[in-house]
Amino acid sequence: MRRLGRRGLSELRARLSGTFIRYTKADVATQLPPIKRHRIPLEDPNPVLLEKYQKAELDIKGYLRDYAKEIYEDSELNLGGMVVKLGKQRGPGAWRITAMTTMMGLLSEIKRERAVYTVLDVLNRHDLVVAWTYRVASAEALVAQLRALDPTGSSIEVLGPVSGKMPQEKRRELATQLAACKGRRAVYVATIGSAGTCINDLVSASASVFVDLWWRPSDLLQAEARIHREGQVASLVEAYYLVVPNTLDDYILTVLEDKAQAAASISPYDKAGLHLTAELTPSSASADGEPDLDAICKILQPLLQEMS
Repeated sequence: MRRLGRRGLSELRARLSGTFIRYTKADVATQLPPIKRHRIPLEDPNPVLLEKYQKAELDIKGYLRDYAKEIYEDSELNLGGMVVKLGKQRGPGAWRITAMTTMMGLLSEIKRERAVYTVLDVLNRHDLVVAWTYRVASAEALVAQLRALDPTGSSIEVLGPVSGKMPQEKRRELATQLAACKGRRAVYVATIGSAGTCINDLVSASASVFVDLWWRPSDLLQAEARIHREGQVASLVEAYYLVVPNTLDDYILTVLEDKAQAAASISPYDKAGLHLTAELTPSSASADGEPDLDAICKILQPLLQEMS
């Protein structure tokens, strides 16, 4: 190749100034350490909180069984004694989203009480950990619990809670502080919506703990990718998912599996979601193609029989 010379090099730089090369995770996968996922069933959840959740399930089961139009015309729902406003949106879709979101909030409330023990257990194997929630209240509670166990911060550096309330610059600053904690134990606590993308300094951690599940595999994969990315020096990356058995968590896993299958059918390279769901979905909860309402009723039926 002919030498460009100083003038030619300047011209080449000018022509390429608006061009960049983007590598996908698949392009660098062979350079990354393996990632291992763990499904952590929550044993013996708080009976008061579990009963609250189950009562909400029964109410939803009753609404689904009746499937009356007047239900969807109401401006509020009564779920387990809680009055939930539907807002301006009406109709089956808005009702279903509101009901499911309420139930997931109750699940998050159940999990946040035990999440601290999962995080502490993971910190025994990994010095730097990122803990993810979808609820700001769960992130706040986890930070409060961790600091209560170590008020001086001499044993564990607790960074957060990071949420949408926090300026982006501060979120990155806390991630930089996490990276500076190499050699001692630290945990960065954040909601997925606030730090699930673009916070690259989180790559200093080698484990993630997910307190909450969500409907889209891409959200969970993006959060995993904050530490499972170029620059990761650990020999193994681990992701721990907290699940309450025999609840909506089981249904969410089937939804994740369906969406991952759909993504893989569109692109032969989009297999990450399949890998995630294959490791997290119990064999008894594989997708069977049922409509959403029927699938929810199927999950709620055993609980209905037990409590009736």
